[in-house]
This record gives sequence, C-alpha cells and structure tokens, in this order.
Amino acid sequence: MKIRIGTAGSPTGSNMTGIAAVEEAGLHAMEVQFGRGIQMGNGLAEKIGEERKRHSVALSVHAPYYVNLLSEKAEASRKRIIDSCDRARRMGASPVVFHPGYYGKLSKERAYEEAKRQIAIILEHIKGWGVEIAPENTGKDSQFGTIEEVLGLAKELKTSFCIDIAHFRAKHRGKENLDELFAVLPKKHIHFQYSGVEWNSGGEKRHMLIDKAHFTAFARHILERKIDCTIICESPETFEDAQKMKKIFEDLGWEFGAKASVKAN
Repeated sequence: MKIRIGTAGSPTGSNMTGIAAVEEAGLHAMEVQFGRGIQMGNGLAEKIGEERKRHSVALSVHAPYYVNLLSEKAEASRKRIIDSCDRARRMGASPVVFHPGYYGKLSKERAYEEAKRQIAIILEHIKGWGVEIAPENTGKDSQFGTIEEVLGLAKELKTSFCIDIAHFRAKHRGKENLDELFAVLPKKHIHFQYSGVEWNSGGEKRHMLIDKAHFTAFARHILERKIDCTIICESPETFEDAQKMKKIFEDLGWEFGAKASVKAN
C-alpha cells in the first residue's frame, strides 16, 4: 500500500522547479495543469521529464477544462485530450485527468454511449504511449460524470479514473456518504482530487480550503481499507493544504516512505 499526496500545479509557478519544491516539502506528487490551455511545447515537456527522473515525485496531468466530448465539436475536445497525453508521455506523467462534458440535450443513456465512443477513439490514438487517461466525476448537475458513469466507463474501456471528492460532495449538496462511495470503488490504485467546496442549487460553485474534520474522515477510510492512492490537493492554497493533508495522515499513524505502514488508526 502506498499513499502519495501532491499539489495541483507547481508551488513555484514553474513545472521545472516545482518538482524539487514538492519533494523538499515532503510531498510525493504534482499534477501539471493544462486547465486553461496547453501552452507547453514538446521540448519543455521532455526537459520536465528529465527533471522528474531526478526526484521521487509522481506526475499526472489535468487536461483543459473546456473539453466537451458530448458536443458537436467533439473532435476539438478529443484533440485537447490527445495533446495532453502527448505532453504527458514526454514528461513521464500519468494519468491524464479530464472532465468528459455536458449532457446538453442528450439523455443520460445517450450521453454515456457517446462518451464511451469518443473515449474509445482517444484510446486507439494513444495506444502504446504508456499514458492512462482518467475521466473524472464532476460537480455540476449539468455535467456528465456521476460516480457510476465514470466507474462504468473505466470498467468497460479499461481506463483509469479520477474521483474528485469536492465534486462528489457538491453533487450531494454536502449529504454525501463516504461509506457508500468507498464500497463501489475497485481494489486498485485510485487517483483522488481533494479540496473544500462551496455549492449552490446547480452543484459545485467553487473550490475552498480543506475542511480538516472532513479530510480526517476521508483519510480514515483510506487507511482502514488499505487503499493504494494518489491524492491531489485542489484547494486555492494547494501547497499549504497538501502539507496539512500529509500531517493529518501522519497524525493517524501513517508513515510515508518506501516501507510506509499504519502504526495506529
């Protein structure tokens, strides 16, 4: 069992220098953010890949937010995911996390089948790249991506997946049941995203700082079920809150390292 905790984006503002900063802080992962577009060239991606090899930090990627595989312009969205995967393979990063899209006028059943078709096209394109893609559960009612939909796609298409706890909370308006969530998660490495969250009548409104009590309950579920996972902190203060998350695990008895183990729950 291994637990990695990391940041959404670089704490230094530079992916090149951020890897070392993450490691120096005792963290173990960094998610490269392409949320507002892919500005990284191939050469820089390869340099980041070389830098990654000098550190014990796992890299993943978040594809652009304006992906919508369920729109009439799905080809452009596929390209954004494929381009994200291309940079990821050059960096040695995996998985590439993405929001699948919006229901629009589609029924939930039709949306699921279309998302599956579009993702299958992407998988065929990136075959042999050594990069996994991870559809993420979403936080707004208008967005495709319930826990059931994401896990269904991952099972049928044999992909990874991402569980965003803030989105899960927002979809349930704070009445989420962690026991029910963990009961349906497969026994494999899980890529989580975590932050506090504010919601409104339509679901997620914005990410907030972590709620210590809620994260402690979440961490207990991880430890009790011995879940191998990566947890990316997506709070507005990702670097500081990631370190707080690490401290909570340590307070619960977890030792980070090659021979990490639980001393006490």
